[in-house]
Amino acid sequence: MKLGVAVSLNSAGLLGDRPLDALLGAVDEAGFDSLWSLENPLADQPEPLVWLAAAAVQRPQLTIGTAALIAPLREPVLLARQLATVDRLTNGRLIAGFAVGRRREDYDLVGLDFANRGLLLEDVVAVVRRCASGEPFKFTGATGSWQSAAAVGLVPRSIAGPPLLIGGQADRALRRAVAIGDGYLGGATSGPAHAIAASRRLTELHDESGTSDQPFLRVTNLFVQLGADATAAMEQATATLQARHRGHLAYDPAEVVVAGNAENIARRVLELAGAGYTGVNLVPVTMDLGQVAALKAVVEIVHHDTRH
Repeated sequence: MKLGVAVSLNSAGLLGDRPLDALLGAVDEAGFDSLWSLENPLADQPEPLVWLAAAAVQRPQLTIGTAALIAPLREPVLLARQLATVDRLTNGRLIAGFAVGRRREDYDLVGLDFANRGLLLEDVVAVVRRCASGEPFKFTGATGSWQSAAAVGLVPRSIAGPPLLIGGQADRALRRAVAIGDGYLGGATSGPAHAIAASRRLTELHDESGTSDQPFLRVTNLFVQLGADATAAMEQATATLQARHRGHLAYDPAEVVVAGNAENIARRVLELAGAGYTGVNLVPVTMDLGQVAALKAVVEIVHHDTRH
């Protein structure tokens, strides 16, 4: 079991001569295995791959990942080149989590049809894989055609490229992950109960397709709010999420946030490990660097229990 932390920086976190120092120091203190980015194009956040690359260069021990990149918003050949570049710069430490996203306004921003987001994602994955092969290719998908008579620029460190994890909550998304992904990425807004059910369904789909013996990563994000008193911690998490979404939450915080002390959070993480997840990314609801560093207690419990 690998434990990561998924965070969303803002412009205030990118000030000064060494803007990532405070965040990376908190990640070091906690002992996380990996650092993951979140994405909201309309929020005050940096571009995920750019800031992850900067962080990875400073911390060669960390795996980095996107959790998740809204891949359909990006031109796929350019995205393939970006992924290959980061993969090379980090010596193969990149995991690319892709998702379609749930906000129509993200698609309006770039002039794409929100209704076609699933087909767009499938075409993006197909083109990224073809570019990573280092071979000429011609591909026609549901949303466009791409071709090159020569290799497309830089290729990733390995011919397969970085692992591509496919996210989503619906059964169609789980089928897509099994069909075209190197793994599955569960979203924090789904909650731990859905993540466990999704893992069971993934096992069924692998059995149906005869792919149970193939490598397949299972990673999920998990909202957490650390606090000595579970009730107070949940109240704080709920208030934070309601303020963030201006009172229009599409989910019940009580169903998706794990709140309380380190033992309580670690117990839910270990349940996810027992359900087949190879990695869990803790997503602090209160994006406070002290909260990130304090998650060290969770990391220590989980690492002890999964390594002994």
